Amino acid sequence: MIAALVLAALAQITSVAPDTIYVPAGQAPLGVWPGYESDPARGATTLTVTYVVPSQGVVVGGSILLGIGYFAGDNGNPAYAATCGWIFGPTPSCSKFPFGQFQRATPSALNWCTATSSVGGIACTLFRHPNLSQDVLLRVRATVAQAAGTVWTITLGDTSQGSPGLSLSWQPGRVSVVALEDLADTGTWVSPASSPVVLVTGQTPEGFLVNGPCTPRVGDVTRITVRPVTGHDNPYRDPIDPCEDFAGTVFLQCSDAAATFATPRKVTFTHADRGCREVFVIFATPGIQTITAIWDRDMETLGSQIASLSNSMLVQDATSNLAIDCGDIQRHSSPGGHAAVPDRDCWQDLYDDAQDFGCVVQHSYNYMADWAAANNDAAQFGAGKVFVAFPGYEWSLGGAHRHVVYRNVTTDPAITDRTYEGFGVPAPTLRSDVTGFLGSIANDPTDRPHLAIAHHSLWDGSKGGFSGVPYPWGPLPDDPAQPIVEIYSDHGSSEVWLAQAGSPDDYPMSGDLSLGEQRASTDRASVRDALKIGYRFGFVAGSDRHNYRSYVPGAEGFTRTGLAFVVSRLDVTVRQGVWRGLTTRNCYATTGARIVLNWRAGDGTRMGGETGAATPTFAIEAHASGILRDDRPWFTRLQIIRDDQVVETRTLAESDVTTTYADAAPLSGTHAYYARLTQDDWHVAWTTPIWVTVP
Repeated sequence: MIAALVLAALAQITSVAPDTIYVPAGQAPLGVWPGYESDPARGATTLTVTYVVPSQGVVVGGSILLGIGYFAGDNGNPAYAATCGWIFGPTPSCSKFPFGQFQRATPSALNWCTATSSVGGIACTLFRHPNLSQDVLLRVRATVAQAAGTVWTITLGDTSQGSPGLSLSWQPGRVSVVALEDLADTGTWVSPASSPVVLVTGQTPEGFLVNGPCTPRVGDVTRITVRPVTGHDNPYRDPIDPCEDFAGTVFLQCSDAAATFATPRKVTFTHADRGCREVFVIFATPGIQTITAIWDRDMETLGSQIASLSNSMLVQDATSNLAIDCGDIQRHSSPGGHAAVPDRDCWQDLYDDAQDFGCVVQHSYNYMADWAAANNDAAQFGAGKVFVAFPGYEWSLGGAHRHVVYRNVTTDPAITDRTYEGFGVPAPTLRSDVTGFLGSIANDPTDRPHLAIAHHSLWDGSKGGFSGVPYPWGPLPDDPAQPIVEIYSDHGSSEVWLAQAGSPDDYPMSGDLSLGEQRASTDRASVRDALKIGYRFGFVAGSDRHNYRSYVPGAEGFTRTGLAFVVSRLDVTVRQGVWRGLTTRNCYATTGARIVLNWRAGDGTRMGGETGAATPTFAIEAHASGILRDDRPWFTRLQIIRDDQVVETRTLAESDVTTTYADAAPLSGTHAYYARLTQDDWHVAWTTPIWVTVP
């Protein structure tokens, strides 16, 4: 208690103005730092920070370090210990940051920062941690003693000498303005107990993300989340931003007239809600049900109402044991490089999105990566929640990226493809080729099961540097170490190589084939190539999102993020059920819409399974689901793919599909069959294949 009071006394930033900056409607976030500093679309602002010297005063040589960033925690890693657990930005690691990097060299240039004292006698310089966190902080140092109550005014983006101000990347964020203190000039910095926040956010909601589980059950209390946003869901790059200071009343309607709300149907948002409210409903009627969020911006103005429908929930009867769980299994955090926020903020984002499971990853080689800390954050966030936080990281060999997912927290070292630049303990194990990497996943001593997922296999981020060699799928065609493959992320679709993009649901790599970020066709790097070669994979999708919120688009490709879905059971824990579904390939993928589907062979063989038949027959059940719209979408096309070829295309115009398919001209041998469904909003769902052996 005494220590808490002492820390509270040190928190002497009394105000930051402005404390809220609104992203203009339609303004997309810019790229990573330092590129956005020179982008013509960047904005500029001035932050005025008021610091009041605390009761002990400041001796000559005493100082504060002022930075803007997110709290990540300090587990003894020197990179975090140097900043008392803060990740300050922008840096190469925390590069999707709202603001520019402080400078003291050119008064007329961007990001010029100054400090003054009400009694004079302070100096303002830059302070760096070049070999640790690589941040650039502002050091305000006393050249004469400063008495208690003295006011320091620190201007970030001082325009008085011609500077445009502090640069704005239009990346949303909720960043803290932090003063680390060494007021007695001891050489030890102390973090405040609390710090003021600057919010960069969308201003007026244009819709609401309303999400619930795919398969709730009659009589169970079902959690639904509601999040106000600007922007619209589409298959391009149009921005979606959170409205985290939204204050207003939203009314909820349920399609199930017999359902009851365990919380009020009238939901009043305040600034303290940070743009997310959860409500609870008890469904009474099986079948497709939805929740609609309705906001009357102006009760007196006709047409001012905004209504957003939830995902389509296939409510089960009270005796059902079916569970379809969904989650993002590749959400990037800033400790892993070129991202926006620490692990704990990523976990909160997935939970606020009403996902059932997730995996937050770091690039294992990065200097800020700390696998032990990542495990600790996953364990802490998942404790006491139904939500499952799977620890994971990305192994980043050029042209062969994988992300690794652990079933539980682990003390195993991570694996890196190059020399580790950081300070985490234990340091990652070096494996610089796919065979050695997969061998470690399969055979190295381990205290918890784990698996690898081939990631954006068609992507050539070096614009030709990966192309020209076959994609390294691995030495085993049916490898328990990598049972699933990522078919879609915000980079685009890896389903099939495209000579040209002819339709919005093609999702070409990086959004535009002219960018040269699709590997050569001869590399056989698409998922269909892998199936044709003989590999066996279940299909999943992940966002690969590096931004503040997973629905905030980046420069990578598409606004839409991917989601993975696992068919499970209610009589096991979510962790057990999801893990079993992933390892047995009973899973499917979408571009982000929570489409509910089931794909089975005629004899009942489920997704990921194998059967034999002279005439392969299949049954599919699918229920369309939208995002940020006031009605349910409908399916427009169903395709059946055998290995790498489309063998059936049907035109559809319905939201709920139940149909069958029989291959009238089967090929002998073992072949993979999967279904691809497209909605009227161009969202896509892919089933995992079923392998059928034809005599």
